[in-house]
Amino acid sequence: MPANPKIFITDPSMLGSKLFDALPMVKSFNSIEDEAGAQGILLETPWGKVKISFIAEDALTAEIEALEGFIESKLASNEDQQMYVMTRTYYLQMALDLEISQNEKNDDDLHNFLFEFNSALNGIMFLYDSIWDYDASPICGPHFDEAEFPEEKEA
Repeated sequence: MPANPKIFITDPSMLGSKLFDALPMVKSFNSIEDEAGAQGILLETPWGKVKISFIAEDALTAEIEALEGFIESKLASNEDQQMYVMTRTYYLQMALDLEISQNEKNDDDLHNFLFEFNSALNGIMFLYDSIWDYDASPICGPHFDEAEFPEEKEA
């Protein structure tokens, strides 16, 4: 099971009923609120629950800086790819911390949901020490390295 993926998005207005109604695996959704306002969303799926916490605005800068530091360290020798991934981070306005509770061990359904959700948000997702683009392709980290240089893995 993935450990708390994060999804970074450019358009927070996407997080609404129109999006969740369009995602086939979402059976129900409820906002998580406190006296300060909306703090997240709880999604119910056939395989479990996903608690989406909105990372506070004052912590967002540090999250993005950490993400950019990760990108620079992993893609130091690949300037073209580094430029692409850094460009994807330039307009980020929100980060979502996902906490997953599975009823059953079905990682395939969970992964399908995560990639579908990230795609619907046109986001970038940090999962398994890698960054994944909106089209589910790895763009930074060990999964990108394996996809980019498969012959090195076999050697």
